[in-house]
Amino acid sequence: MEQPLLRLGLLGFSDSDKQKVLQVIANPGEGWPRWELTDFEHADAWCINGRGVERLEGNRVLVRTLLPRQPTISLDPSHITRPIAFTDPMPEGLESTEIVNFRTPQLMRVGLQRFEAWLRPLRAQFALGYELIEREKTLNQGVYHLLDNHGKLLAIVNLLKWTAALLPIARPVDFNEALWVQRPAMAADTPPGFMLLTVVELMWAYATRTTQDVLPARYRKQKIYLRKPPNLPHGSLLDEHLVVLRALATAPSKLVDLQKSTGLPDSLLESTLSALYFAGSITTNSSAAIDTKRVRSPVGEQSSLPPDSHMFGHSLPTLPNDKFYTQPGAVYESTAPAPLLYKH
Repeated sequence: MEQPLLRLGLLGFSDSDKQKVLQVIANPGEGWPRWELTDFEHADAWCINGRGVERLEGNRVLVRTLLPRQPTISLDPSHITRPIAFTDPMPEGLESTEIVNFRTPQLMRVGLQRFEAWLRPLRAQFALGYELIEREKTLNQGVYHLLDNHGKLLAIVNLLKWTAALLPIARPVDFNEALWVQRPAMAADTPPGFMLLTVVELMWAYATRTTQDVLPARYRKQKIYLRKPPNLPHGSLLDEHLVVLRALATAPSKLVDLQKSTGLPDSLLESTLSALYFAGSITTNSSAAIDTKRVRSPVGEQSSLPPDSHMFGHSLPTLPNDKFYTQPGAVYESTAPAPLLYKH
């Protein structure tokens, strides 16, 4: 079973400390998620050096970052939504969410595994996103219940409204072994306590965290066009996604030319395009492309786009509350990532 790439942000650590962490995460072990160090603001989990922490009023702390551009930052751990841990020693009286020990590789691994447990919902989204992508040629328009081998409901995938409801405590492996049962439209209600996401979010979770090559071959040879802005929550897009979207908003481009215009390394550019492909934002079909002259920015602004379908057959709405759209005589084409409906 494929494991996601998780991102760790370190604050207040020296370069030598970071090298020790890199040595540990270089070999995650069979069946464990992989980790990489990333910018603090883009990390899935944070680890802060307790030696550089000063307690402020309430539960707020001042952290000496060791970063030249931002030498200190103020945080309130109780208001942070992602997993966060501190190393000893901590200021007396501070209520920390977690203490992690980086003294040995074994203790460091224990701390990472606790992060992985906290990030189970994200890992489950990755697993379900993988299953959706793998099954997209066999799934039909409709509602699916995902059941474990005991008949317990794990998720409801609604391919009528492009949404999915997930059991928060579901394990990633559960989706790998789940039974998919097609149900009538009236069985699409979200059960109490389930997380509600869009199908695009699930595929994005997979495409941005896989190390597999999932970019269709035609995107390496044909001209790439901007199709529509990604329909994703605020903060989902990283700098590389914005760079590529802005470049394509200026003009369509082949992969080799896009690499030159953006300056992104080949591997990063291809993974970025993969994510935008599964978000339905790029196409190799000029007839399905957005009119970039009518859109000032590819992200964050409304654009005049024809309704279209996305994947899993027939014409599906790209937004959860869009009205069902059909167009007599429409042409179907394989864009992102299955039949898309567009007007001549």
